[in-house]
Amino acid sequence: MRTSSKIFLLVIAIAVVVLLIVTHHSVPQSPEAQIASQINTAVAAANRNDANGVMSIISAHYHDENGYTNDLIHGLLIHAMRGRPSDRVSLTGNDITVQGDTATSEGYLLVVDAQSGRSLYSRQISLRWQKEPARSFLIFPTSVWHVVSASYGSIGADADFGI
Repeated sequence: MRTSSKIFLLVIAIAVVVLLIVTHHSVPQSPEAQIASQINTAVAAANRNDANGVMSIISAHYHDENGYTNDLIHGLLIHAMRGRPSDRVSLTGNDITVQGDTATSEGYLLVVDAQSGRSLYSRQISLRWQKEPARSFLIFPTSVWHVVSASYGSIGADADFGI
């Protein structure tokens, strides 16, 4: 390899490292903004029929009063999304309260069949969030807000996920 090629590769490597460091040390968002961003990520993923995208905000340690766990929710999402690709999801009115490394968000979850306009699920939902350790760029230690439990109305007559 020629010396000029080595110098070019070194400059590119240094530029990538500098970019990673600058990106990592940007001004952090408020906890409320971080949680709102996580909610938007999950809703967008649900509307793309992407169960893994929805699950990206759910803690591996998730559990709730109905006995749901991370694995059970993932399975239910995959099954529901496979059978109903045209559903539209919204989570509105998110009121976020942060207390240290835990938080609560209250909102209204609505799932509508986009073809018929029929409401499939419409309930108030309360999500409990917790900051969990993560890695940024697979290198830098950071923390991310994840949903660790939820309280929601039981599925009633307006639910028809085909489960």
